[in-house]
Amino acid sequence: MKRALEISMIILLLITLACRPPNPKPPDSTPPKPNAECLKPQTLTSTEKTSAWIHTRAHNKTEIERFEVTGWPSVDFAIGIAPAASIDTTAPNGFFNLPTRHRFYVWRDSLYRHEKINGRITEGWLSKSIRIEKPCKLSIILSGDSIFYQYMQIALGAASIKEFGNSLAFEIAAYDTPNKGVAIVDTACVVLRAPSSQKIDTVRVLWDRHQEPKITFTVFQNKQTLGSTADTSMQAVVIDSATFQVTATDSAGNISAPSEAVKHKAKGKP
Repeated sequence: MKRALEISMIILLLITLACRPPNPKPPDSTPPKPNAECLKPQTLTSTEKTSAWIHTRAHNKTEIERFEVTGWPSVDFAIGIAPAASIDTTAPNGFFNLPTRHRFYVWRDSLYRHEKINGRITEGWLSKSIRIEKPCKLSIILSGDSIFYQYMQIALGAASIKEFGNSLAFEIAAYDTPNKGVAIVDTACVVLRAPSSQKIDTVRVLWDRHQEPKITFTVFQNKQTLGSTADTSMQAVVIDSATFQVTATDSAGNISAPSEAVKHKAKGKP
């Protein structure tokens, strides 16, 4: 990122059991835009040692805004991106064994990234604290030589695709061992738009620490849970714009009313 902006929020957190954060709404499962190429709705059912997977056709990197999937994931579910020329349509596990590719996983109740460039692996948790909604929406958003992983309306992390070339394709894969993994895909669309129209910032959300000890803070981005922490700040990625709120939970489990909403409008690009 070229810039990291600070959002400073002075928040008075009053512990009360009565007021809890709002529940998120399910995602819109309709195709996002007329300039999107969408796969047919379908159910993917894996066997014990083989993924059930599908992929899109190739698209030029400069034409792609994002790949987004809505549906009901299996407990081991991934969407991925890879150089189109390297795809093996007979592979038993989708893009997994390709030397260069990135994958965005739903693993049980967590979100995970697994990336490979020329065989070198980078991996890690994107979130262990987000409740996986069903149905949910997963997206891979492109901006130049970078991608951003997004769950619902929350951007969780970034990765480079500089080594991927200009012709790209995407996958959806369901896998679960030893039982069969079943994923229902409602929509899966490659949205075509020049990525230069997007503005992306990395921000750090700040708040005051409550005087009471053993307080856990929960941060909401666009009314979705971003994560929980005992610290007084949390990093987030903002694509175009986002609204943040914070609640506090004491050692007895009492939850405060949400803080005043603070909106950030992105100005930068990766």
